[in-house]
Amino acid sequence: MIKSLHYRILDVGAYGRVMSQLRAAGLQPATIAQVARGRLDGDLSFYLGYNTSSGVSYAPGRSDKFKVLSYSQDLAEVTMETEICNGGIVLSPEQYEALQAPEFSTKEVAIGRKLTQDEAEVHAGWLALFDGDKGLQGEYIEKIFREVMNGYSEKEAMGFYIRTSQQVSNVSPAYFYDLLCVRSGVNGCGLINDSRLVGVEKYYKD
Repeated sequence: MIKSLHYRILDVGAYGRVMSQLRAAGLQPATIAQVARGRLDGDLSFYLGYNTSSGVSYAPGRSDKFKVLSYSQDLAEVTMETEICNGGIVLSPEQYEALQAPEFSTKEVAIGRKLTQDEAEVHAGWLALFDGDKGLQGEYIEKIFREVMNGYSEKEAMGFYIRTSQQVSNVSPAYFYDLLCVRSGVNGCGLINDSRLVGVEKYYKD
């Protein structure tokens, strides 16, 4: 049985370079859900952004469609030699269709802006990033909105920012900002940018 998680932060270059260093160290790249748990447990800062092995994949020729991956094996195995476009790993239409992940429409899910607490609690994209864990989602949302209300007198947070125009299909890493949002493939959040990745080491009970 897993006793606890130990987190190690690396931030010494582009996503592919840092990911390669994590693998060489025998660490697993943290997902959005694992970063959220680390923040709630006090092991990771709410005020630093972290790139993750979670991601968003965009449908070829269908700019309104996207899939949310709580964990992407493609991202976890990326190298500096991986073919990238628009900040993500290039996928064929067949590879996109084969992804075992929930698909959403930008017409149905709120994107490109911060959310109210009520919106965040029912946001299907966030729930998918939290790997379907409604308990974790609820705990994290409660903490975030308490912080932004008390610290910034804000009523909105946890924006869900993704691409709305895509020439090719790809999968881009989800960047978990501080208190305010997650981004994937927008505003410098991609594979070619400097990244702060969290490596996870599991400790087991005897």
